[in-house]
Amino acid sequence: MPSLLDYTALWEGVQHSFAQQRMAHAYIIAGPPRGAAGMFAEAMIKLVLGVNEQAVRRLDAKSHPDVFWIEPESKSRMITVEKMRALNARMGQTSMEGGWKVGVIAFADRLNEQSSNAFLKTLEEPAGQTLLLLLTDEPHQMLPTIRSRCQLIQLHAGKEAPKEEWRTILIALLREQHMRDIMHGLAFADQIRGLLDLIKKSFSDEEGAEITEEAENDPAGKKEVEARIQSRLLEVRQQILTDIAWWYRDVLIVKYGLEQEALHFPEEYDALARQAGEASISALLRRIDGVETMHARLKGNIPAATVLDAASLSSFVRR
Repeated sequence: MPSLLDYTALWEGVQHSFAQQRMAHAYIIAGPPRGAAGMFAEAMIKLVLGVNEQAVRRLDAKSHPDVFWIEPESKSRMITVEKMRALNARMGQTSMEGGWKVGVIAFADRLNEQSSNAFLKTLEEPAGQTLLLLLTDEPHQMLPTIRSRCQLIQLHAGKEAPKEEWRTILIALLREQHMRDIMHGLAFADQIRGLLDLIKKSFSDEEGAEITEEAENDPAGKKEVEARIQSRLLEVRQQILTDIAWWYRDVLIVKYGLEQEALHFPEEYDALARQAGEASISALLRRIDGVETMHARLKGNIPAATVLDAASLSSFVRR
C-alpha cells in the first residue's frame, strides 16, 4: 500500500504551503484515485481540518460534514452535472465546524464538458477556506480550462507507481500467456475472468466490513454499498483492459524491432520477445483492436451488472 513516505518531498511541500498560509484552492492529484491519489488527498484533508480521533473516524467513513465526496455514476461512468451543482452548493455554504470545507472529485477525468462548465465558477471564485481536490490517473483527459486553474501534484513523476495486488497478478498472467492458438487464448480469457471474480470478492469483503448492524437492516444503505462495489469493479475492468492493450502494443513494438525505450513494460522484455515470436503482426493488431473496442463499450452506458466474461475477452485473442 502507498504511504506518504513514498512522496516525502511532495508532502513536505504541501505542509510548508499550509504553514505559510499559501495553499492553493484547487489541486489535481495525479495518481490512482483508490490508491496513492486517494491516500494523499486524505492526508491533505486531515492536515487542513486538524482532525481529532472522532473526526478521523468520520473521514474514514466519508461522513465528515465539511468534506464532500463525489465520483462517477455506476452506469454512465461519468460525473454528472447534477453532482457538480450539488458540490458547488455545498462549497458555497458555511462550514459546519467553523473551519475548512473540502470538495473531493474522484476520477476527475470523467467530468464531461457540461459538468466541467458547471464546476468552473466554484473553481474560479472559491469561498474562503475552501479546498478542492481532483483525483485522476489521467489528468491529460481533463479540459484545459480545469487543468489551468489547479495546481498539479504528480505523484509518480520519476518513480514507479505502487502496484495494486490485482495488477501484479495480471502482469504474471500476461507474462505466462501463449499466443500459438485459440485454445491458449481461451485459457487466458478464463484466467482474466477468474481475476475479476477475485477482485469483486475482495471489494465485497472490504465494503462488507464497513457495514454496521444498523446499516445491514437498511435497504438504502445496502444498495449504496452494492453500487460502490460495482463502481469499483467497473473501474478496475477498464484498468485491466488498458494494461492488456499496452502489453500487446509492447509485443508489437518488439515484433517490429523498435527501440526498447518505447516499451510500457520494459522490465518484461524477455516475455514480450517470446510472444512476439509466436504471433503475427496481423494477429497482434486484431488483439489490440479487440481490447480497444471492449474498452470503449465499458465506458459507455451499459448496465452496471454486466460482467466482462471469457467470451468477451476471447474476441481479441482469436487468430
